[in-house]
Amino acid sequence: MKKILTIFSFLSIIFSSCYQKNGNEAKSYFNAGKEDYKHGLWTMAIFDYTLALKEDSLYAEAYFNRGQAYIKETQYDSAITDFNHAIKINPKDGESFNYRGLAYYQLHKYDLALADYNTAIKIFPQYDIAYYNRGNCYREKGHYESAIADYSLAIKINSQYADAYLDRGFAYYANTDYKSAITDFDSTLKINPKKLITYLIRGDAYCAQKEYKLAIADYDSALKIAPLDTSVLKSRADALERMRK
Repeated sequence: MKKILTIFSFLSIIFSSCYQKNGNEAKSYFNAGKEDYKHGLWTMAIFDYTLALKEDSLYAEAYFNRGQAYIKETQYDSAITDFNHAIKINPKDGESFNYRGLAYYQLHKYDLALADYNTAIKIFPQYDIAYYNRGNCYREKGHYESAIADYSLAIKINSQYADAYLDRGFAYYANTDYKSAITDFDSTLKINPKKLITYLIRGDAYCAQKEYKLAIADYDSALKIAPLDTSVLKSRADALERMRK
């Protein structure tokens, strides 16, 4: 009996040692993937996360990070599969629901995306990115009031959220509320003065209000950032033509 117990203890030590080795290797591959991702090497990151998952098939964070890399590579179905794995391991992972929603959004599966954003927000009510993403989804569906409400919640949580101001401005613009749109574009440019699209769309909003001099000033600012942007040049020419008339 004593001999059997000794053999069992020996096997337990070997198993524990192998598990620790595999765990360390999985972590090393995972860290390499994070480093690749940080430098924009999405394919290499996917490769490293895959090696980590071969060592540890229950590594939820590796599935999540590989899913993000797949999104960068526009491999949205693969991303969804990885987020499915991460959620199966940890059903309370609000980030995986949010990013799976983003993958569905890119595939124009807006109802599935909305369901995931709703779950992410339920898990983490202060998740500004999920409100912003859900706002984008509502805007694509033409539900501008719902989109504006979500962008406003994102801004309430994070007052420096430039993209939330910008896209709320787009929603106001689409809803023909040009004054509110301009106010949001002003806020965007205070946070990020180099945001080219903001000058262009604010110029368009000024044109809609027949404030052509202000519109031309915005197009001029846009051209300082991108001198050969044909869309800006066309908008500026249109504003000049309207002003002459």
